[in-house]
Amino acid sequence: MGLAVKFSLCGGGLCAKMDYHAGRKEERGRLTVGKRLACRIGAWLLALALIAVLVPEKGRAVLEGVYFTAANEKLMDLNSETMPFYSGGVLYVSSKLFDKTDLGVTYVYNSSTGLAMLYTPRTDLRFDLANQTTYDKNGNYYQAHAIDKGGNIF
Repeated sequence: MGLAVKFSLCGGGLCAKMDYHAGRKEERGRLTVGKRLACRIGAWLLALALIAVLVPEKGRAVLEGVYFTAANEKLMDLNSETMPFYSGGVLYVSSKLFDKTDLGVTYVYNSSTGLAMLYTPRTDLRFDLANQTTYDKNGNYYQAHAIDKGGNIF
């Protein structure tokens, strides 16, 4: 309990204001310990919510559809001629990956017949671009086929 008297100048004279406080004495403009704690907790929750919204999910790229390709510890250029892409659930890689690299696989393309081929001394894969078929030297056919994208074979 407490009685507070406040004097101030008002009009042309001196005014007095009397306040009676029952219970705990609080000063104007100051927050109690409970209110201060509630403000701090609210500020932390707001900051955490902002961080959760701005940070991408774990393992998720900010940009989708960007794939890096490397052969023999050399990163390929990121352009339309070399960038892998998905089509129909199949990941297509550029034939340039097999050009001038020592992967043990050789790539050849005959534009007049529309036939691209990947081969090793033991086996091969033949990609018929006109018929969109893929087969090996034993006559086995495969579901995936090569795609000509802007003059680049994938």
